[in-house]
Amino acid sequence: MRALLLLGGLGLAGAGCASVPADPLADPRIEALGHVGTLPWTVAVLVEAPVETAPPEPSAGDGSVPVAPDAEALGRDLADALARLGLLRAARALPGAPAPLPELVARAWDGGDDLLLRVEIRSARVAYLGRNLWWIPNILLWLQFWFPSFWVPDEDFSYEIEGDLALHAAATGACLHRRPFSARVARGLDDFERGWDLLGVFRPGFLFGPGNARAAAEALEAEMRREAVVVALEKLAREAPELAARGGGLQKTLVLAVGVERYRDPAIPPAAGAARDAQALARALGPSMAGSGPGPGAPSVRLALDAEATADGLRRLLRDHIGRRLRPGDRAVLFFAGRAGVVADPAGPELVLAPHDLDPADARRGCLGLSEIARLVSAPAGSSLALVLDAGPGGSVPDRGLPHPAPPGDLDAALASAADRAGVSLLLAGGVGEGAATLGGGERGLFSASLERALRAAPDADGNGTSTLHEAFLRARERTMLVALLEGRSQTPRHFGPPSDLVVGPPPPRPGAGGKG
Repeated sequence: MRALLLLGGLGLAGAGCASVPADPLADPRIEALGHVGTLPWTVAVLVEAPVETAPPEPSAGDGSVPVAPDAEALGRDLADALARLGLLRAARALPGAPAPLPELVARAWDGGDDLLLRVEIRSARVAYLGRNLWWIPNILLWLQFWFPSFWVPDEDFSYEIEGDLALHAAATGACLHRRPFSARVARGLDDFERGWDLLGVFRPGFLFGPGNARAAAEALEAEMRREAVVVALEKLAREAPELAARGGGLQKTLVLAVGVERYRDPAIPPAAGAARDAQALARALGPSMAGSGPGPGAPSVRLALDAEATADGLRRLLRDHIGRRLRPGDRAVLFFAGRAGVVADPAGPELVLAPHDLDPADARRGCLGLSEIARLVSAPAGSSLALVLDAGPGGSVPDRGLPHPAPPGDLDAALASAADRAGVSLLLAGGVGEGAATLGGGERGLFSASLERALRAAPDADGNGTSTLHEAFLRARERTMLVALLEGRSQTPRHFGPPSDLVVGPPPPRPGAGGKG
């Protein structure tokens, strides 16, 4: 009899040992999903969890005790499972500690991700559920042999987490998807797993406290993480069609605003107001960043002023900030305030921008041409690029090396052809030789100020409920021409290439709309 009890106790002890959790992808709930299509985005995963207080909080009314889950390990497990499931194009755990949303979004953006998945755990608790059916035979084992009874899982514990799954667009921080999230595991633990004491099998349940909760949480941690990963995968996979249908929320606007007011070479006259124009247009064109206001707070908006706008710097920004991030459905805008001009090229007249470090003695090689900009961006099908140019007073780079190779009329035709070939929507402050007028004694460019004003007014010329960059340009064109005419000069903004369909905002409410009747 004693031998049978000993053998039974050893079997029960073996049953109490926690097994290594199975692969989450092998869970029947995940297998039941069948083939899961791949969404065309990459995601950074971060788990945010409460930190256990010191001293520990007392037990809640249900007998549970708060604990601190291993958030970093859960983030790694979830990212790994997402990557292997193939639900998204790529997934990675976001390194670093939790931080305010703008910082997290910036970290995801800097890592090249389209999405930030935050698992926001509000509560993590371990509860003592009571003794199970192993308790009675374990008393006999304790009476006969004592020590084997400590390995019998005769007390049940649960580990539960609650919170939210939130998907944010890395370009703006906007929350695209939020769902409640909870995961729970429960099983019997032996005396060592729940915290050993001399009372062993006779320990009363009311002695369960923070120390036991920490020990039970450690014993159940791997199983809880596996369950949390399964629940998260199931939620995301089941709602993948909705996410795909709402992909418009992920179509981003990339803005690069450049203002070169003062050039390195003093022979190149300053472009008055260029820095202010670039800052203002970055705010007006840039999407709002959740929690940080509009404009340059969003990672998708970059600003390059004066010494930051060298030829190599601009090429790097065009390639890295726009070219490598532009996906089908996205829109990109390059705003340039400074000096520009046209040069002779075998393919026809070429529009060129003058970077901060331009050498007038070798101006052709030091400038960035429209064809090079289009090549660096290499916009994929379904995306678009708009180049908005407000050249400084004079309308061209200094004459050395940059003559006007054709009359304005012929040049307009050449620019139209070049913009069409590159697929670029080209918006110019004025024609060749007209220059670009300024306002307020050189504080702002007339065209830039007019365009900013139009963007904020969000005109809806076609009445479709949205305002596009092209519609704002038409409004700015009218104002620019009128102000220039009142000042006794001529300045006619020009558009070449396809009209930009970049949505810049809903139209303003009509007077009286939305008011009380």
